[in-house]
Amino acid sequence: MKNKPSIEQHIELGKKIKQAHLLLIEAEIMACNLYGTTKFYSKFNTLDNKIAAIRCKLYGYACNEHPELPNDVVLGCYDGDNLYEVTTNLNKFRAKQLAEQIEYAATEAAAIEHYREVRREYDE
Repeated sequence: MKNKPSIEQHIELGKKIKQAHLLLIEAEIMACNLYGTTKFYSKFNTLDNKIAAIRCKLYGYACNEHPELPNDVVLGCYDGDNLYEVTTNLNKFRAKQLAEQIEYAATEAAAIEHYREVRREYDE
């Protein structure tokens, strides 16, 4: 049997969940604005794929919202191996910021799923 998380752990996780939930809602709104549908999201059924879908939407949003940044620069900044290697664009710092924000939002979404799974285990 797994150890039940402490109250302190739940409080800390709860704070992260609240922030992650807001980011997830924001990502969904962005996606609806971009694609006019939520069907795009429904085909992603595993957690990793859901995170990938959120990243995808956020990248689309970033590229549309910041046309001054070539798409390949934003996407290049996201690629972990190339995160600090984008040196040819004057807006590289902004692209790097966007990439980090996207990665943060997508990663935090995982906390939501983790919290729900933990709660489900102990509520059963």
